[in-house]
Amino acid sequence: SEKAFRKHVEESMRQQEEDIESKRREQELFDILRKATIVDLAPELVAEETRAVFDEFQSQLSRQKIELKDWLAQQKRKPEEVQKDFEERASQRLTLRLCIQKLINEREIDIPEEEMKSALESLLASVPSEQRKEVEAAYAPGQNAYEQFKWQKKVEKLIDSFLSA
Repeated sequence: SEKAFRKHVEESMRQQEEDIESKRREQELFDILRKATIVDLAPELVAEETRAVFDEFQSQLSRQKIELKDWLAQQKRKPEEVQKDFEERASQRLTLRLCIQKLINEREIDIPEEEMKSALESLLASVPSEQRKEVEAAYAPGQNAYEQFKWQKKVEKLIDSFLSA
């Protein structure tokens, strides 16, 4: 019915506004933490992270079917300028990551096994049944995907502790 449709649209719009506001607050928190963190980064570490930033950018361009040289021409940018931007972004990411790691350690944030099981069940619920076994194996304790997911949950818990205070 029209009334149900309107209610659905209003709820969807409200949820989108809440998500946008949540992301804005999270980004504001990250900016504050990054600015408050003083760290001496090894050039090798920055170079490695810069390569990761560049690879992510290349993947993004590839998904959009855009060549790097075309993007540079379109943006009227020189490779050296873009390289400098990537190095800056890499330094910012590393600084934030180190800050977050320190805060997680100081606050002794951990994810209990039951909470991990529940979070993994939610994550895997959307995986098609024919792929589920393979994905479940990747998210088994001790596997890289499991550890990354656990780190993500710790970061979420840290963010919640700041934003709910």
